[in-house]
Amino acid sequence: MSTVVPRTTSTTAGLEDLLDQVLADVDPSQLAYVAFVTTAGREALERQDLAGVGALRISAPASVSVSPMSTWPPELAGIVAREVSIVRGGHDYNGLPLADLDTEAVRVFAEKCRDSAETIAITGLSSTVNPEHELRAAGIVQAVLGRGTPMTLAHETGGIGLLERENATILNAALIRSFARALRARNDMLSRRDSTSQIYVAQNDGTLLSEGEAARRPILTIESTISHAMRGAAHLCGELNAVVAYAQPEAITFGTLIDGYPQESSFPTDIASIRTRNRMPDLITVALPEPLDPARPILSARDRQRCAVAVRRMAGTHHDLPLIAAGRIAEALKQLPDDPAHQLIVVDHAGAVAAVGAAVADVSGSVDRTFDYERRSREESLASTVEAARMAAVRAGADIRHIRVDDIRETPLGYSPGRGARVRVRAVGPVLNPLST
Repeated sequence: MSTVVPRTTSTTAGLEDLLDQVLADVDPSQLAYVAFVTTAGREALERQDLAGVGALRISAPASVSVSPMSTWPPELAGIVAREVSIVRGGHDYNGLPLADLDTEAVRVFAEKCRDSAETIAITGLSSTVNPEHELRAAGIVQAVLGRGTPMTLAHETGGIGLLERENATILNAALIRSFARALRARNDMLSRRDSTSQIYVAQNDGTLLSEGEAARRPILTIESTISHAMRGAAHLCGELNAVVAYAQPEAITFGTLIDGYPQESSFPTDIASIRTRNRMPDLITVALPEPLDPARPILSARDRQRCAVAVRRMAGTHHDLPLIAAGRIAEALKQLPDDPAHQLIVVDHAGAVAAVGAAVADVSGSVDRTFDYERRSREESLASTVEAARMAAVRAGADIRHIRVDDIRETPLGYSPGRGARVRVRAVGPVLNPLST
């Protein structure tokens, strides 16, 4: 079943209309879960609807020269920064403490946040190697502010680079309030229609998160639309490896699917001009000079050339990948020059591919850690990360009986004097269906 409604000025009105159409033919009590692909995070950034954050960095005296949020756009930093502090502590690349945690300074920071900050972000130096100081600081802050205070810890955000990891941690904390409001609105919509279905939210690697995990880590949902559009388009035509063009009236975005999942960017990613190492799909966007009419989308010669170049770049060394066209102006891709190496497939239900992608998606949990193999064996490090990813998938709502590890990435860290390595693991599994347990 495919249902699409015209875009309106109100996201809420569009969702209300969609739910009415879908539930007209479905008994709400028979819905196991509802998966939403949402742009709530991106919209909150555009509206600057962001929570005030208390940002704590644990890194003195080793790393104090660049203060938290000093590289942010001044307007955003002015909205988000409520209390910013750098305290003594943090760890070296090998997990050993560089300094003792200044617990009294953490307590003072928490007291200052009591009447100013809505959420807390804590970033410890090398916390992906050893999160001890982050966890201890979080306990102190919770003792002062209460356990109900939303908090984001950088070792859970992951990624290399102190500043990039800190930026993503603070940004996630800033999004929590508005994202929670969006989730409440979706729950209210379902309740009014006599549905008690669980909510799952699309994340930007083409998998799903439970409502609770999405509320805690909204940054993972940014750019989820294109990831799920890619997976939905591939599902509809039965391809696991392809270049996918998601063609909308304002822009055409190209990405690559490898083994059914969007290829991840290996470069730092900017979110609202804030540099992060947040996981993002590798994309090329061709912005169109003027919005095209979906009923008769005509590309200019220059647009066609730019799209053809984007296809070749996204295919890379995979010269024989098909080109799957989806989106509201998918038919426009028929105007590209013939390329025998990239057979064009325009999918049915092209305007609903993101919803299809969410409907067929698994749930996943990912873990991003750093190890020194001279202090802990490679085998033990990999095993602990795999188990952590499996448990992350369970927290995200996957059925523990059917979880599998589908992605292990191990990257040597050339800058560390020992045998340092970054290890990233993703575990996936089907949604835990309460109707079948």
